[in-house]
Amino acid sequence: MSSTPCSSLAGVYEARVSDASERARRLVCLTLRWAKTSSAERRRLVETVRPGAILLFGGDLTSLAAELADLRARVPHPLLVLSDVERGAGQQLAGAALLPPPAAIGAAGELDLAREAGLLTGLDMKKAGIEVALAPVLDVQSPDGSAIIGTRAFGSNPARVGAFGRAFLTGLHEAGTLGCAKHFPGHGHVSADTHSERVSDLRPLAAFERDDWLPYRELIAAGLDAVMVAHLACPALDMNEIATRSRPIVTGILRERLGFSGAVFSDALTMKAACDRPEAETAHGAVEAGIDLVLDPADPERLAAHLAQDLAGGTLSRSAVDRALGNLEALNRRSSIVVRRSQDPAVNSALSTQDSALSTLPDRIAEAAVTLLKGALRPGEDLLTSRSIFYLDDDGDFRPGPLAAALAPHALAPLLSPPGEKSYGPKNEVVLFIACRPRMNKGTAGLSAAARAALASLKERSVKIAAAILLGSPWAAKDLPETSLVLCSYGADPASQRAAARAVRGIAPAPGVLPFTS
Repeated sequence: MSSTPCSSLAGVYEARVSDASERARRLVCLTLRWAKTSSAERRRLVETVRPGAILLFGGDLTSLAAELADLRARVPHPLLVLSDVERGAGQQLAGAALLPPPAAIGAAGELDLAREAGLLTGLDMKKAGIEVALAPVLDVQSPDGSAIIGTRAFGSNPARVGAFGRAFLTGLHEAGTLGCAKHFPGHGHVSADTHSERVSDLRPLAAFERDDWLPYRELIAAGLDAVMVAHLACPALDMNEIATRSRPIVTGILRERLGFSGAVFSDALTMKAACDRPEAETAHGAVEAGIDLVLDPADPERLAAHLAQDLAGGTLSRSAVDRALGNLEALNRRSSIVVRRSQDPAVNSALSTQDSALSTLPDRIAEAAVTLLKGALRPGEDLLTSRSIFYLDDDGDFRPGPLAAALAPHALAPLLSPPGEKSYGPKNEVVLFIACRPRMNKGTAGLSAAARAALASLKERSVKIAAAILLGSPWAAKDLPETSLVLCSYGADPASQRAAARAVRGIAPAPGVLPFTS
């Protein structure tokens, strides 16, 4: 009886390890923050990690496609590019269109605006070489608000969220791009933020079924490409694990109960809600649970090596990795199909006729969204007459240039905290614009403590807020002192600033309807 030489066995083992290394690495999605990395560092990371996808933050619309093509050439397999573009590709890319947030589309109430939003987002993505939008947001936001979802949601009605999400996805597909719905099993009924803490949703199974999963059913029926799973603890769905590591949630509910057969992504591994265990352990658990791609690891090189070692050593099941790679390969094929479909001459002709309309889309959404939350607007009345105008920046990066231009020749001054010795006009009244979007680690759907202190100092000086315009969260209204008129634009983007200014000056009405009602 002959035996295989030890040298041959060693060669077989080395080949198996090498194969496992390449296969496991593709389950990692490498984050590239364009402004914080050099081109050399980006190339080094891609060549070292050899990921299956890139999560892109930043870049320039005109040059990105060529740079991404160079990175794709550095790995021996397809390299998907994902980006967080809930508010249009301009949310990430210089030169691309920036849209008002989804809540503005919900307030405008027009499904075709959602479809156009997806179309414009997708067209910009395709120019830049990005295949997958981490959008639409399908969270059904409770009327009470959330520190991190808020205006990122289309609204509080599951059927309407599903309809607007489906319209947005249709637009993405028309443009030749893909969409990833988020954040399953539903992030809209918890007030806390998974970026900064462990978050538990204690509702019963029936509540998820009623309030959260109808939009997913709607989009799955429409050919949804991918789903992102949140790092939520949902004891009614799994007593032991957060959703990202939960086989009962990812496989049992999303796959089997809802019938989703596309790719499944984790939310960012850097979020605090996922950091209760070492990163490699969370990623390992996610893949075994049914996740196909783990996003935004803190140490992608180390994680890729860990997964490769686990697969080669048998502690990460080959069947789980085979399933994940099969779903990622199917997503790549799906991308090729929708690109080819969008290149059809008839489709291209139809798209070209919409170019001029799409160029005005941000302003059309914003003007249709402005909502009167309190008081009354009289047609033609300029609320700025004999009043000082200030803005309060609760975002930390508010750029009021478009607002100042739209309010000219009126003055626009920053409101400081405390405001100091200032002139507030002959009536001691102000019109106050407040930038107040949801953001990581803010901890509230309303105004921060610093912003509330600034408002309190106004009250101490007997300064009356004649009108408050919320350039963001409608939940900030509860933090305002007595105010006779409150408007909400849902966003602080340039189009939302212009629309809010037009309403305040009596040039345009406030036709929007608050989408966050019980």
